[in-house]
Amino acid sequence: MPEEFTATLDGREVLISHFPYAGDSHGEDRYAELRPVDMGLPLVHGHTHDTDHGPRERTFHVGIDAHDFTPVPMSTISAWLTRLG
Repeated sequence: MPEEFTATLDGREVLISHFPYAGDSHGEDRYAELRPVDMGLPLVHGHTHDTDHGPRERTFHVGIDAHDFTPVPMSTISAWLTRLG
């Protein structure tokens, strides 16, 4: 299974990855070699286990551990993509 793939959500190309472009909730930037390359696409990701989940600019941490162990609704992701323009 790939660590990342592109998809079209609401007519917009997005990158989906377990890992964020950068950063880690453990203070060190672990797994840097597995992170996606930032080519300007919005990124939906997990991994950080950070409860300050955003979305932040072009990245949205959707891991359930950051959202009271509840999946993020697609409508929330769609609203974020709409705000990005």
